[in-house]
Amino acid sequence: MAADLHDEVLPPLYNVHLMGQVLRQDLAAGRLLDLESDIPSLLRAVDTANETVRGLIRGLRESPLGTAGFARTLSCSFGIWALWHQHVSISTWKR
Repeated sequence: MAADLHDEVLPPLYNVHLMGQVLRQDLAAGRLLDLESDIPSLLRAVDTANETVRGLIRGLRESPLGTAGFARTLSCSFGIWALWHQHVSISTWKR
């Protein structure tokens, strides 16, 4: 998951950061006319970052290892492990 966050989310967020820096330089230098072309670029970068994060979250929700699936997978894994290691006792509990 960390790799997906790094590879998928970080680049669009960095682009938003860069476009914010461009806008700050435009304002500091008094290049108000440049804002007309730079603001739409910032908005596109924000939209891209937003869609990327939403897509990643959607993928996590749909994953069989998502919220309920992970607990089920973990429980099955412990069950299989317990079959191979019958001399070890495992107790589980729900919160």
